[in-house]
Amino acid sequence: MSINLSISFNHPDAIAHRVRYARIDNTTTPNFITVSPDPTASPTNIATNLPNGQYRVESTPIYADGRVCGTIVRDTPACPGLISINATIESGNLVVQYLAPSEVPKVRITVGYPNGGSFTANYVNNGNNIVIPLPSGLDGDFTVVGQSVCDEDSGFYSPFSSQVVVTRSSTNVTLTSSLGGASIVDIQGISGFTLPSILTAGNTITGNHNAFFAVITFTWTGTPVLAGNAQLLLNGTVIQCVNIPATNGGSASFNAASFGATDQLTINFNTGACT
Repeated sequence: MSINLSISFNHPDAIAHRVRYARIDNTTTPNFITVSPDPTASPTNIATNLPNGQYRVESTPIYADGRVCGTIVRDTPACPGLISINATIESGNLVVQYLAPSEVPKVRITVGYPNGGSFTANYVNNGNNIVIPLPSGLDGDFTVVGQSVCDEDSGFYSPFSSQVVVTRSSTNVTLTSSLGGASIVDIQGISGFTLPSILTAGNTITGNHNAFFAVITFTWTGTPVLAGNAQLLLNGTVIQCVNIPATNGGSASFNAASFGATDQLTINFNTGACT
């Protein structure tokens, strides 16, 4: 799509106007073009068949004796920005939720990778979440920004939205124990995770889980020196606690719990009863 630029002015004492214009969207160094000859009539077309975008027009009235007045600056409408943007990581995919003005045909999403790389693509503005596969084995902070796309062919985009940061950790399961005299020998119900070794007091085991909703059951052997408890944490917050009696081995379960693929799951085995 192309556009035309025209100006109107009303300055009876001026014999002409010195006019220049530049495209200003998505640049910090506009390249101004001076109109020649100086327009003398109003209104006047100053440029035709320009790439669609936002333009700045500067007009300076000129007197017959060469004196000039102050420059008048006017900008054409900008591409309206996104109304909102958010993002989550689900099963190895970046899921971007956004809201854009209804008149905008597409949106542009730019993802910054933890290793310094990036990904940019345009998507039809249909209001649906945008799902972007993430590189496997790449963990850390991913940054997400969005723009409205008013004209894809001419590169007419809105300013960047606010930045969203989402983090993918290399592990999202952590098991710790301070329960002397007992060893955790099995855990069932955590999708994608299998206890790799016996968990004894003073040690920590980490791993990964998938998204799931299930009952989590753990089994211990030995006799705890003191009665203890097991705490189940979701993203650092205790959501359940189960007492462990000072008996010779056994098993216990948490009630069914739901974890998203990027949620941090922690189980702490402690001495003392649940509080």
